[in-house]
Amino acid sequence: MGLIEEGLRSTFATRVAAPPALEDLADTAIRRGRGIRRRRTVVGAVAAILAVVAVGVGVVPTLHRGGPTTPAAGPNGAGTVTLPVDVLANDRILRASGGSVALTDLGGTPERAYEVSGGWIVTVTDTSGQESAVWFIDASGTRRALATGVKVMVSPGSADRPGPQIAWTDDLVHLGTFADGAVSAVATTKAPLAPVRVVGGALILAGGQTWDDWFPARGAYKAAASTLVLLGVVGASADNSQVLALYAEGASQCLGQLDPNGFVPKRTTCRLSVGPDDTLYPSPDGRFLALRTAGSVAIYDTDNAWSSNPVPLTTLAYASATVVWQGHEAVIASGTKVVAANADTGQSRVYDLPTDVRNAIAPIPDLR
Repeated sequence: MGLIEEGLRSTFATRVAAPPALEDLADTAIRRGRGIRRRRTVVGAVAAILAVVAVGVGVVPTLHRGGPTTPAAGPNGAGTVTLPVDVLANDRILRASGGSVALTDLGGTPERAYEVSGGWIVTVTDTSGQESAVWFIDASGTRRALATGVKVMVSPGSADRPGPQIAWTDDLVHLGTFADGAVSAVATTKAPLAPVRVVGGALILAGGQTWDDWFPARGAYKAAASTLVLLGVVGASADNSQVLALYAEGASQCLGQLDPNGFVPKRTTCRLSVGPDDTLYPSPDGRFLALRTAGSVAIYDTDNAWSSNPVPLTTLAYASATVVWQGHEAVIASGTKVVAANADTGQSRVYDLPTDVRNAIAPIPDLR
């Protein structure tokens, strides 16, 4: 019995016994670009201050330039919390407006969630790690399996492909658009690569050290040659029309803003220290850029990030799986904390999760 069938059977049984109770970037993307990491250096004189901030019963370290990091909310009781955005935590979605949505009986472990019209899209992986699935859960708690495969992906849409995009692989690669609680307009092709994200009219694909893209509007996938040696895709432009990717430039590693049609560089820098496992998140208006690394999130003015001397406006000393922007406020989740950093002022607010939640997986992006 497969993951989807098990989840559906379990869900049906639960509904019979009781009424139902009551999410990029990216991001169940497969980004394991390989290449030589440059030794990370700090360019320029960075006036970073280590601030130890007492929040609830814990002590939270935050490196920052600008205003202080302050508690936004004290310890919360079980199940009650006020947050800047919805957050995926343990086996539930904590709603910004209060309350939570259970994510049980999905046949696997929730990995990421995305807010969409009418509810949330949730990706899960089964206990063996061999199969993944995409579910839609509406505001009442009703859930519907959308897709299952070896790999799955949920991505923001673009001007060429509006609406949340869902991809999955079996023997083929499938890409469709989510609308009205279902996946429609599905395009299918054969490719030896896995989906990473949608950018412009292309689905970015990766496998091992190979990076390519497929334009469904042009027909079946055909391997294309690129003049660049790509090392990893680390994000997309604010309007999701261009790829942010690392590439080899002689002995150096550089960041490029690339046209997905042929991976042609439109903007480049070899000064910003970005690794192939890092991720870049532009603010909605493109003014700021958040760089998520393994142990911190640095926020840059976008023009400065592409300059010869990039210096972050604020650096948050938290490990976060992803970053969600609310205007000019970058929101991250780490452990039992949710942190919202204002890029304009440098000030940060720290939120404690409910006492029965010990693992904030990720803030949930709004794909509506």
